[in-house]
Amino acid sequence: MSIEFILNLHIYCLLCDNSSANARKWEIELATLKSNNARLTSALQESTANVEEWKRQLHTYKEENLRMKTKYQLDLENSKGGGDIADELRKDNQSLRQRIEQLESELDGKNNEIKQMKTSDVVQTLQKENQELQSTAKLAQSELDIALSAHESQKQVLLTLNQQLVSRIQELATIHDEITTALQT
Repeated sequence: MSIEFILNLHIYCLLCDNSSANARKWEIELATLKSNNARLTSALQESTANVEEWKRQLHTYKEENLRMKTKYQLDLENSKGGGDIADELRKDNQSLRQRIEQLESELDGKNNEIKQMKTSDVVQTLQKENQELQSTAKLAQSELDIALSAHESQKQVLLTLNQQLVSRIQELATIHDEITTALQT
């Protein structure tokens, strides 16, 4: 076996280790990007769920308001001129109107907040970052594929060199057997 052959084999093994390290590095990078993307998607879904909950609460308040309003109007009509009961119903009615105005004001505030969330820099930044992460993930995947392809190519070269080495070792074994036979005769 020549020293040059051994050195070439050693250099090739070092290259294979470097290629594997790069492939592992890209796999870790890809996993990180996927994790960040999932986190951003979860935050966006949570915001959407909050909006739906606010809408549901508003609907519930409106239904209760309508029911109470109808009830108090019927009570007022039934008790016209009824003294204390009528006064109490009027006060309750006024209180309910104020509560309705307060809830409508809160609703307007929540609607404005929703609009701000949809157009805010945070959402836009998250969407932009999500797109960048997807682009980086695609790039990392393609680089990983290239690294794995190079690794496979290097593996084939090693297999070829190994087959040549086996062949030469067999040749040396044959020569050794011939020399042994020649020495014994």
